[in-house]
Amino acid sequence: GSFDGAGGRIVCPASHPQGDPSPKLLIFDLNSASVSPCLALEAPRGALGSTQLQLLGWGDQRAHFGHGDTLVLWGSLLWDLRMPTPIHRFDRFTDAGRSRFHPNGLEILLNSEVWDLRTHKLLRTVPSLDGT
Repeated sequence: GSFDGAGGRIVCPASHPQGDPSPKLLIFDLNSASVSPCLALEAPRGALGSTQLQLLGWGDQRAHFGHGDTLVLWGSLLWDLRMPTPIHRFDRFTDAGRSRFHPNGLEILLNSEVWDLRTHKLLRTVPSLDGT
């Protein structure tokens, strides 16, 4: 999991019960020792491709809070915690590599691709990051 900026919440994929094909992302409030039901996020059908699920395992993709702690990036899905569904799904050119918010707060990294958070457009590719 990944902590928010204040260290009061952690975001992580839920355990994958047998026979439940839809991955879930949970946000735990460490101060109240609970999971807020409104923050139990579920990926819509088809959001994570079956190839990605098979190669990486759906729980292999770590989730991360953005700089303002209102955005969460999970794989190629961008969530605004004030909304019930993802606000954007970035194209993923490979099933390898991880996703992260860039320290500048304006970009995200998906494997070796750098995406603009404001326009959701691909800015550049950094081949040396491939598979990291």
